Amino acid sequence: MYRFRVLISVWLLLIANAVMAHPHVFIEAQYRIDLNNTKVNVFEASWKFDAFTSFSLILELDTNSDGQLQSSEKRVLDEKLKSFEPFNYFLKVVADGQVVQPSNVSMVDAKIEQNQIVVTFGVVLLETISLDEQSLSLSFGDDQFYFALMPPDSGLLNLQGALAETCTPVEREAEEMAIDSWVDLSCD
Repeated sequence: MYRFRVLISVWLLLIANAVMAHPHVFIEAQYRIDLNNTKVNVFEASWKFDAFTSFSLILELDTNSDGQLQSSEKRVLDEKLKSFEPFNYFLKVVADGQVVQPSNVSMVDAKIEQNQIVVTFGVVLLETISLDEQSLSLSFGDDQFYFALMPPDSGLLNLQGALAETCTPVEREAEEMAIDSWVDLSCD
Protein backbone atom coordinates (compact mmCIF):
# COMPACT_ATOMS: atom_id res chain seq x y z
CA MET A 1 0.00 0.00 0.00
CA TYR A 2 2.90 2.36 0.77
CA ARG A 3 4.35 1.88 -2.74
CA PHE A 4 0.98 2.61 -4.26
CA ARG A 5 0.74 5.92 -2.34
CA VAL A 6 4.25 6.88 -3.39
CA LEU A 7 3.47 6.10 -7.03
CA ILE A 8 0.24 8.08 -6.87
CA SER A 9 2.07 11.01 -5.25
CA VAL A 10 4.77 11.01 -7.94
CA TRP A 11 2.12 10.74 -10.64
CA LEU A 12 0.19 13.69 -9.19
CA LEU A 13 3.37 15.79 -9.05
CA LEU A 14 4.12 15.00 -12.68
CA ILE A 15 0.59 15.97 -13.72
CA ALA A 16 0.82 19.20 -11.71
CA ASN A 17 4.06 20.11 -13.50
CA ALA A 18 2.50 19.35 -16.88
CA VAL A 19 -0.48 21.57 -16.05
CA MET A 20 1.84 24.43 -15.04
CA ALA A 21 3.81 24.21 -18.32
CA HIS A 22 1.23 25.59 -20.71
CA PRO A 23 0.80 29.01 -22.31
CA HIS A 24 -1.24 31.66 -20.57
CA VAL A 25 -0.91 34.32 -23.28
CA PHE A 26 -1.43 33.72 -26.99
CA ILE A 27 0.23 36.00 -29.53
CA GLU A 28 0.10 36.10 -33.31
CA ALA A 29 3.68 36.95 -34.23
CA GLN A 30 5.10 37.92 -37.59
CA TYR A 31 8.27 39.38 -39.12
CA ARG A 32 8.31 42.06 -41.83
CA ILE A 33 11.39 42.63 -43.96
CA ASP A 34 11.81 45.31 -46.63
CA LEU A 35 14.04 43.76 -49.28
CA ASN A 36 15.39 46.42 -51.59
CA ASN A 37 18.77 44.65 -51.66
CA THR A 38 20.07 41.35 -50.32
CA LYS A 39 21.62 42.83 -47.18
CA VAL A 40 19.49 42.59 -44.02
CA ASN A 41 20.33 44.03 -40.62
CA VAL A 42 17.07 45.81 -39.80
CA PHE A 43 13.51 44.46 -39.82
CA GLU A 44 10.28 44.54 -37.84
CA ALA A 45 8.53 42.02 -35.64
CA SER A 46 4.89 42.36 -34.63
CA TRP A 47 2.77 40.83 -31.91
CA LYS A 48 -1.02 40.71 -31.85
CA PHE A 49 -2.19 39.74 -28.37
CA ASP A 50 -5.14 37.40 -27.85
CA ALA A 51 -8.55 38.88 -27.01
CA PHE A 52 -8.40 38.12 -23.26
CA THR A 53 -4.91 39.58 -22.76
CA SER A 54 -5.79 42.56 -24.97
CA PHE A 55 -8.94 43.22 -22.93
CA SER A 56 -6.90 43.33 -19.72
CA LEU A 57 -4.24 45.56 -21.28
CA ILE A 58 -6.79 47.93 -22.81
CA LEU A 59 -8.53 48.32 -19.46
CA GLU A 60 -5.21 49.20 -17.88
CA LEU A 61 -3.64 51.29 -20.65
CA ASP A 62 -6.45 53.16 -22.40
CA THR A 63 -6.90 55.58 -19.53
CA ASN A 64 -9.08 58.01 -21.50
CA SER A 65 -11.22 55.16 -22.96
CA ASP A 66 -10.99 56.46 -26.54
CA GLY A 67 -10.18 53.07 -28.07
CA GLN A 68 -6.70 54.22 -29.09
CA LEU A 69 -3.30 54.23 -27.48
CA GLN A 70 -2.00 57.76 -27.02
CA SER A 71 1.73 58.49 -26.64
CA SER A 72 1.64 58.42 -22.82
CA GLU A 73 -0.28 55.13 -22.87
CA LYS A 74 2.22 53.67 -25.36
CA ARG A 75 5.09 54.63 -23.04
CA VAL A 76 3.50 52.64 -20.22
CA LEU A 77 3.15 49.61 -22.51
CA ASP A 78 6.74 50.04 -23.70
CA GLU A 79 7.96 49.95 -20.09
CA LYS A 80 5.97 46.77 -19.45
CA LEU A 81 7.36 45.12 -22.58
CA LYS A 82 10.95 45.86 -21.56
CA SER A 83 10.61 42.97 -19.11
CA PHE A 84 10.96 40.71 -22.18
CA GLU A 85 14.35 42.17 -23.09
CA PRO A 86 16.30 39.41 -21.25
CA PHE A 87 14.42 36.93 -23.48
CA ASN A 88 15.18 38.90 -26.69
CA TYR A 89 11.43 39.47 -27.00
CA PHE A 90 11.12 35.77 -27.92
CA LEU A 91 12.84 36.43 -31.28
CA LYS A 92 14.63 33.47 -32.83
CA VAL A 93 17.12 34.59 -35.49
CA VAL A 94 19.62 32.21 -37.09
CA ALA A 95 22.00 32.76 -40.03
CA ASP A 96 23.51 29.65 -41.61
CA GLY A 97 22.86 27.65 -38.44
CA GLN A 98 24.39 30.24 -36.08
CA VAL A 99 22.25 32.18 -33.59
CA VAL A 100 22.29 35.91 -34.34
CA GLN A 101 21.70 38.29 -31.45
CA PRO A 102 19.94 41.57 -32.04
CA SER A 103 21.87 44.64 -30.97
CA ASN A 104 18.62 46.49 -30.35
CA VAL A 105 14.92 45.65 -30.12
CA SER A 106 12.56 48.53 -29.43
CA MET A 107 8.85 49.16 -29.64
CA VAL A 108 8.18 51.43 -32.62
CA ASP A 109 4.38 51.40 -32.47
CA ALA A 110 1.43 50.04 -30.54
CA LYS A 111 -2.24 50.30 -31.39
CA ILE A 112 -5.64 48.82 -30.78
CA GLU A 113 -7.06 46.98 -33.82
CA GLN A 114 -10.47 45.34 -33.51
CA ASN A 115 -10.15 45.33 -29.71
CA GLN A 116 -6.74 43.66 -29.77
CA ILE A 117 -3.36 45.15 -28.88
CA VAL A 118 -0.87 45.10 -31.77
CA VAL A 119 2.76 45.97 -31.04
CA THR A 120 5.48 46.53 -33.64
CA PHE A 121 9.14 46.20 -32.72
CA GLY A 122 12.11 47.49 -34.66
CA VAL A 123 14.94 44.94 -34.71
CA VAL A 124 18.57 45.78 -35.45
CA LEU A 125 21.06 42.92 -35.79
CA LEU A 126 24.67 43.03 -34.62
CA GLU A 127 25.79 41.87 -38.04
CA THR A 128 24.44 42.24 -41.57
CA ILE A 129 23.07 39.09 -43.19
CA SER A 130 23.79 38.81 -46.91
CA LEU A 131 20.88 36.79 -48.30
CA ASP A 132 22.67 36.03 -51.57
CA GLU A 133 25.37 34.23 -49.55
CA GLN A 134 23.55 33.17 -46.36
CA SER A 135 20.22 31.75 -45.30
CA LEU A 136 18.27 33.64 -42.63
CA SER A 137 15.94 31.61 -40.41
CA LEU A 138 13.31 33.33 -38.28
CA SER A 139 10.87 32.19 -35.63
CA PHE A 140 9.40 33.14 -32.26
CA GLY A 141 9.38 31.03 -29.13
CA ASP A 142 9.10 31.17 -25.36
CA ASP A 143 11.21 28.44 -23.78
CA GLN A 144 9.27 28.85 -20.51
CA PHE A 145 5.94 27.98 -22.22
CA TYR A 146 4.16 30.99 -20.73
CA PHE A 147 3.55 32.61 -24.13
CA ALA A 148 2.37 30.79 -27.24
CA LEU A 149 3.66 32.69 -30.26
CA MET A 150 1.97 31.52 -33.44
CA PRO A 151 2.15 32.89 -36.99
CA PRO A 152 -0.99 34.51 -38.40
CA ASP A 153 -2.82 32.92 -41.33
CA SER A 154 -0.82 35.16 -43.69
CA GLY A 155 2.41 33.47 -42.55
CA LEU A 156 5.41 34.04 -40.34
CA LEU A 157 7.11 36.44 -42.77
CA ASN A 158 5.79 39.43 -44.70
CA LEU A 159 8.25 40.40 -47.42
CA GLN A 160 8.11 43.83 -49.04
CA GLY A 161 10.36 45.81 -51.34
CA ALA A 162 11.92 45.38 -54.76
CA LEU A 163 13.24 41.85 -54.07
CA ALA A 164 10.14 40.53 -52.31
CA GLU A 165 9.17 38.44 -55.35
CA THR A 166 12.77 37.34 -56.08
CA CYS A 167 13.81 35.99 -52.69
CA THR A 168 12.38 32.70 -51.49
CA PRO A 169 10.87 32.22 -48.02
CA VAL A 170 10.29 28.58 -47.09
CA GLU A 171 8.24 27.71 -44.01
CA ARG A 172 9.05 24.54 -42.08
CA GLU A 173 7.82 22.83 -38.95
CA ALA A 174 9.90 23.39 -35.84
CA GLU A 175 11.59 20.53 -34.04
CA GLU A 176 11.80 22.54 -30.80
CA MET A 177 8.93 22.26 -28.34
CA ALA A 178 8.51 25.98 -27.73
CA ILE A 179 8.46 26.97 -31.40
CA ASP A 180 5.61 26.50 -33.87
CA SER A 181 7.47 26.93 -37.15
CA TRP A 182 10.46 28.52 -38.86
CA VAL A 183 10.79 30.46 -42.08
CA ASP A 184 14.04 30.24 -44.03
CA LEU A 185 14.89 33.10 -46.38
CA SER A 186 17.54 33.32 -49.07
CA CYS A 187 18.05 35.18 -52.34
CA ASP A 188 19.85 32.76 -54.66
